[in-house]
Amino acid sequence: MRDGEVSMMRGKTALIVCLGWIWAISLGCRVESRRGEAGQGTPEQGNQQPAEVESEQVRGEKLSGSEETGAISLENAGIRAHVLVPEGEAQSVGTYLVHIALPGGVRQIRENRDGTITGAWLEDLDGDGDADLIVVMTSVGSGSYPTLHFFRQERGEFVLHPLNDLSEEQRSGYMGHDIVEVKEGKLLRTFPKYLPSDPNSTPSGGTVALRYSFTDDGWLDQ
Repeated sequence: MRDGEVSMMRGKTALIVCLGWIWAISLGCRVESRRGEAGQGTPEQGNQQPAEVESEQVRGEKLSGSEETGAISLENAGIRAHVLVPEGEAQSVGTYLVHIALPGGVRQIRENRDGTITGAWLEDLDGDGDADLIVVMTSVGSGSYPTLHFFRQERGEFVLHPLNDLSEEQRSGYMGHDIVEVKEGKLLRTFPKYLPSDPNSTPSGGTVALRYSFTDDGWLDQ
């Protein structure tokens, strides 16, 4: 092979090697660019970094907040509670929910409901030093009879305990229309007394005023 041809071959080889290096460097730049875009995320996707896990208390607060309309909010001794009727249920009958935020976490209570919720309190009613929860419902109809749910706080939980009803003597002349309330840590109940000839709309036997004694586990005269 003549000297000119050898020189030309060497020039072509050098050019090919040079082009190869340029292509490799360009490819590497494109890869780094794509990696940077994947780390930042697109505007639609957002940053792809893992989200922080929410605590049980935060999730409970968000849950109660999403159904806040019509809720009764209570707070006592570092405890917060929201009492509400689930969305979509009739006001006359169904269930109710209680979201309770305690220092140790969030609890949820669901109970059957006969009537509308007319009151709820977070108070120490039984005198043991811990706040208790009471939810009062009133039935739909001419009698407006109450249903009382008493939840006693036991080792960080709220446990439903039934309350005794009126005695046979107290039920004489009773036809509903109760007013149930909590005042100064006492569960009170008043209702009109009917005489035998009284229509439902016009009681004439006076007013009966009672308080619930957790020591005697029954209703006593105020």
